[in-house]
Amino acid sequence: MDFYITGDLGYRGSSCGDMIKNDGLNFYRSTELSQLVITESEANCIANQFAKSDLAHYNVNEVRFNQMFMSEGMKLDTTSLSQHIKIFEEKVGANQPMRFDVRFKDF
Repeated sequence: MDFYITGDLGYRGSSCGDMIKNDGLNFYRSTELSQLVITESEANCIANQFAKSDLAHYNVNEVRFNQMFMSEGMKLDTTSLSQHIKIFEEKVGANQPMRFDVRFKDF
């Protein structure tokens, strides 16, 4: 089975505009493999439209941090991070809970 994706992916009225180019899309000649072929400019468009959506926004606190690593009891505070990033404990104090807001932009 071969899929050929071409065109624009829009999000809330925005478009990739002139970003989409003819990147010379070709299938690999094979009777054994299924293929999904996306050009570089289309993949870039998809990634940037994804970055504009709420799916690209992550709020990581201690509970979600433990869920992410499928663990229990891992601390996400200034002291637990101090061996890697000392400035948090130095500026905010010891054992202060941490939370990260992560957003992707301009893939």
